[in-house]
Amino acid sequence: MAVPRLNIALMPVLHLLVAVFVLTLSSNRINADPSPSGLPSKSAPCKLWNSTKLDCSARNLSLVPANLPPMVTAVDLSSNEILELTTRDFSALASLKVLNLSLNVLYRIGNNTFRSLVSLQSLDLSQNNIESLEYSAFTGLLELEDLDLSSNYIISVSAGAFRDLQNLRQLSLYYNDISVLPSDAMRNLRRVHTLDLSQNLLDPRDEFQLGDGFQSMRSLQRLLLSGMNIGYLRNHSLSALRSLPITHLDLSWNSLYLIGNGTFSPLQNLRQLSLSNTYYNALDKLPSGIVQLDLSGALPDVLTSYTLSVQVVRRLSQYLPNITSVSFADLRIWEIEEGALGFMSTLQKLDVSLNFLGSLTKHAFANLNNLQELDLSDNFLEQVPAKSLLAFNRTKSLRVLNLARNKLSRLERNDFISVPFLTSLNLKGNQLHNLAGSLGVLQHLEYLYLADNKFHQIPPTGWSTILPALSVLDISRNEGGEYLTNTLSYLSPNLKELYVNNIEKDFLLAVVRNCSSLGTLDVSYNGISDDSFYESGGYGWATLGLPLLETVNLGGNSLTYLSTSVFDNNRRLRRVNISQNALVAVSASTFANLALLEVLDLSHNMLTNISALTPQLPSLKSVTFSGNKITFVDIELLSSSQQPALRVLDLSENAYSCTCDIQDFRDWLLEDTRIFLLSPLKYRCSSPEDHQGDLVARLQLDYCVSYLAVYLGVGLASGSILILAVIFLCVRYHWHLRYKFFMVFRRGLIQRDTRDAAAEEDNNNMPRFDAFVSYNDHDREWVMQQLIPQLEDHQEDDKRFRLCLSDRDLPAGDSKMDVTVEAIQNSGRTILVLTDHFMESEWCYYEMQMANLRLVNEGRDVLVLVLLEEISDHKMTILLRQTLCRKSYLKWPKDGLGQHLFWERLREELKISPNVNHRLDV
Repeated sequence: MAVPRLNIALMPVLHLLVAVFVLTLSSNRINADPSPSGLPSKSAPCKLWNSTKLDCSARNLSLVPANLPPMVTAVDLSSNEILELTTRDFSALASLKVLNLSLNVLYRIGNNTFRSLVSLQSLDLSQNNIESLEYSAFTGLLELEDLDLSSNYIISVSAGAFRDLQNLRQLSLYYNDISVLPSDAMRNLRRVHTLDLSQNLLDPRDEFQLGDGFQSMRSLQRLLLSGMNIGYLRNHSLSALRSLPITHLDLSWNSLYLIGNGTFSPLQNLRQLSLSNTYYNALDKLPSGIVQLDLSGALPDVLTSYTLSVQVVRRLSQYLPNITSVSFADLRIWEIEEGALGFMSTLQKLDVSLNFLGSLTKHAFANLNNLQELDLSDNFLEQVPAKSLLAFNRTKSLRVLNLARNKLSRLERNDFISVPFLTSLNLKGNQLHNLAGSLGVLQHLEYLYLADNKFHQIPPTGWSTILPALSVLDISRNEGGEYLTNTLSYLSPNLKELYVNNIEKDFLLAVVRNCSSLGTLDVSYNGISDDSFYESGGYGWATLGLPLLETVNLGGNSLTYLSTSVFDNNRRLRRVNISQNALVAVSASTFANLALLEVLDLSHNMLTNISALTPQLPSLKSVTFSGNKITFVDIELLSSSQQPALRVLDLSENAYSCTCDIQDFRDWLLEDTRIFLLSPLKYRCSSPEDHQGDLVARLQLDYCVSYLAVYLGVGLASGSILILAVIFLCVRYHWHLRYKFFMVFRRGLIQRDTRDAAAEEDNNNMPRFDAFVSYNDHDREWVMQQLIPQLEDHQEDDKRFRLCLSDRDLPAGDSKMDVTVEAIQNSGRTILVLTDHFMESEWCYYEMQMANLRLVNEGRDVLVLVLLEEISDHKMTILLRQTLCRKSYLKWPKDGLGQHLFWERLREELKISPNVNHRLDV
């Protein structure tokens, strides 16, 4: 009756086995294909982040993915290969507000394509191949406010294409192939305030005229008609704009040569007009209300005479009595006639850049009593026009002076004495070597640009006066070579931003020492090395004294490591850029004290992991690790508990190893909805060879399916069956088993007694040496001067021992391994002289193992441990740690009394028999 009882007992185990097996198979089916449906195999999966925004950009998609989440409010499908849209693509997205379809290959917009998008506010269809807009192309988009159709091939727009866009605010048809203005299509756009029709080449043979449809655009304020091949504006060309609130009109880059007397009369509210790069010359036709006028590249009379004459400016001022801003840029001006600009006394901003001015007359700016901004950049001035600037000596009105990219090679002390209230001075791109004390009068200067000059000293020679208001200084791309310590902090005590990048000669950080008010520092591309960064003659980063620093750019240098305390004195940092260096590893503790850090860029280094991320960064929002050598990503470091504020992450262009270990990262790429990933098509496998170039998010590693549950289930069931069988046999044959066990145990006792007797006889044979000494060569001095005199050369016989030293007593010529093993066997004990050097030696570790084997093979614990110094934790092996826990050791003391006791204990230890008693009392 025992057999039936056994079968009944096994039933629950069998049921468990079947259940585990079924669950395992079902789990494998669920994880077999991680890719969302509806996406081509060569495309990257879309990314849902922040629960409402779906990023499908740059995924190599040829179709809109099926089954888009209905709750999303923004979808980005830009930079793909989508050819056509259907009415089903967006049928379930009633909550969608933003849709980006730019940079695709769409050739048409079918009728009712967007009908279901009843909440859509922004639609971007720019940079596609759309050729026409059908009658019902935008049906149903009642809430649309922004529509971008720029950079397509649109030839025509049907009259009813925009009929449902009654809430539209901005419409761009920039850079298409429209040859006839779509007047009728504009009738329903009553709320559009900005309309861009630029870069559509109209037929020059046709008369330009805005049709009646434009009359309905009652909210239009900005009209852009640049580059449309307009040659002639008649009196009625713009009549459809009458009574509209247009304040800005752009007619630049047209072949405009003639304007009717009444052309601009309908534009009573016009304030800003651009006639840049036209052939316009009739200044008397301009509306009198204009306050900002762009005439750059226009005015044929000026272009041919190379002179800005009194006649031109006088006529302009007569018709524009309230003008405040005018641009005479790019007119090939060699000369400004004496007193010409004085006719425009209302000017606040004057631009004469991109001309051929080599000098200016003394009264060039006379009567410009209200001028605040003067742009003289990109000319051929060889010196500051100080005499011309005397015109501002009385009014002190000038605040901004731009002299960038001229031919200035020297300055004079009194160059800016007439403009002491300057707040911005731009001297970039000249050939200056010396400031010659010229800045001394600029006590109100806030912005100073000195980049792209020839300064060999930083701060530049000739700057000796404090500028208390200076907050921004750019001195990048200069020669350098000489750097003054504590000088810049003295000259600009309130400096907030400093840009000193791309210095040619051995840049030293000492130049920014004690700039205690500095909030932004850019020292990128200066070739800063580790020595320069940390030491630099005692002026390394830690000594600079920058307590208020919030932004630092160290990119493009030669740093190979970051110390854990490097930013301990910069705890207000919010943005850190250390890209394009040679960092091999960054510890998590490096940024641990930067609780305010928001943006971190470690791209294009040689990092192999993302261990720089630490939970002590509660404000971190954006991290860039692109272009490193990362093979594996620990997703635990990206969890919300570790990085609660992280929203943008770039891990592209790394060397991912697409083995089974990458599965968690792949699943995270697909499933995380919190973090926005940049460049999704650049997450590709670098190895192994059969996955090289594959998208990480598209990996299907079928061979990585785990059968652990099956193995555990089968093992558990088999073990249970075996245990039950043993129990059954023990109960069934109880007396038989007791008798057999007794007989076997008795025979074992007899054999053990025989072996112990033989071992005892062997032990009576004296070994050749009392002890084998194992030590590292670094500790040889202690062995020869301390150990040997105390143990081997002692005067008393009972305190003298025979020692075996490998470099003294082992025979030469034989195998070192063989003779060492034999020496250990022929020694009663083995003394280990333990130090860090000992743990670094593979041979010492081998000798320790050989001695340990005698405990297993012979039952003799021969080890005598001498701790000459404390062993570092990271050098402690498992074997040594177990040995130290198992038995006592002798520690070498420093004092004389302690050493005496040390030698007494060591001698006593060597006299003790190493035999271990295994005998049991039965």
